[in-house]
Amino acid sequence: MCNFTPQVLNDYKIGVPHSMKVKEVFNSDDEKFGGTGVKNPRLINSKKEVWNGREHSIKVTLSPLGISIFKIK
Repeated sequence: MCNFTPQVLNDYKIGVPHSMKVKEVFNSDDEKFGGTGVKNPRLINSKKEVWNGREHSIKVTLSPLGISIFKIK
């Protein structure tokens, strides 16, 4: 996921097709890359809440001007 705005996007909701758990595996805002460290440190569980035509959804934090990559667990 990409955030091309200069603001942190907290609780950014994304629709997913089914129940799942996701883990952030890369974040361009990590301190080791000179970033501020805005990350998703925990495993994220989807909820059965319809969003954007999908049966389930997840809420993530997106760092400013950053890219986050998630892996389905």
